[in-house]
Amino acid sequence: MAILNSTGVDVQIINESFYGSGGAGTVPLIVIATATNKASASGSGIPEYTTDAQAGVLREMTAQRDLLAKYGTPLFWQSQGTPLHGYELNEVGLHQAWSVLGVQNKAYVLRAGIDLAALVPSDSAPVGQPVNGTYWFDLSTTAFGVFRSNGNANPGYAWGTVTPLVAGPTDVDTSNVLKSTFGANGDFAINPRTTGNILHEKIAGAWLAVGTTQWAAAKPTVITGIANPAAVSGVFTINGTAISTLTSAAPAAVIAAVNAITQARVFRRLWSTMLSF
Repeated sequence: MAILNSTGVDVQIINESFYGSGGAGTVPLIVIATATNKASASGSGIPEYTTDAQAGVLREMTAQRDLLAKYGTPLFWQSQGTPLHGYELNEVGLHQAWSVLGVQNKAYVLRAGIDLAALVPSDSAPVGQPVNGTYWFDLSTTAFGVFRSNGNANPGYAWGTVTPLVAGPTDVDTSNVLKSTFGANGDFAINPRTTGNILHEKIAGAWLAVGTTQWAAAKPTVITGIANPAAVSGVFTINGTAISTLTSAAPAAVIAAVNAITQARVFRRLWSTMLSF
C-alpha cells in the first residue's frame, strides 16, 4: 500500500486483484456415427472399431493417428465436386474427435450402432441382410441336361438330349411349387427355389418329380407294338404276376384284369391308343 502525503489530502492505493488456481483438465466424450466396415485409411482391410461388434463400445483415444487407424478417415460427401455442408451422412463427429486430439492427448469416443452407408439414397428399395440358410444359384455358369430315351433300337441313337427349363420367380406359387401354366407337356424343369433342386417333368398338365411314384405311374414301362388292337388274348406276366385274358378279349377287358392286381407298382392305362403298363 502506498501513502501519498499532501496538504490536507490523504491518498491510499490498495491492490485488490486476485487469481484463481488452475483447475484439473477435462477429457471430452465424443459420440460419433460412421459407415460400418468402411475402407481403412491404409487402403487394405477395414478399421477395427467400425464393425458391428464394436458399436456402443467406449474407447479411449490418445492420438490422431490411432483414431484414424481404428475408425478410418472421416467421410464427407460431395455433389459434382461441391462439398455438402451439413449433410446428415458426413462423419462430423469423427472429424471433431480428430480435431480434439490435435490439441490434447486424450478423448473418449463412443460409436453409435448406426451404419451411415445403409442410409445412402438408392434407386432400388433397401433390403436387409440375407437370412441364415440363404443360397445363390448361379444360372450363368450352371449347365443342366437330361437324356431321354426315344425308343431307337440302335444304342447310339437311343437317347436324346433335353435342356430343362429353369423356373423364375413368376413360375412358382407362394409355396414355391411349379405352376401348371409354366412350360408344356414333355418339358423338364429345375426349381432353384427349393433346396433339393429336384428335376420335374410336365405330364398331362401337371409337374411331377422325376423318380417319384406319381411320375412312374404316369410313364409307361411296356407298350404294345400294335396301335388300336381289336382284341388281345393269351397270358403275360407283370412283375412276376401272370395275367390271363380270354380269347379275343377287348383292351378294356385286359385293363380290368390288370386292375384286379394289388401288387405294388403295376400300372395300366391307354397310352397313345396303345396298351401300356
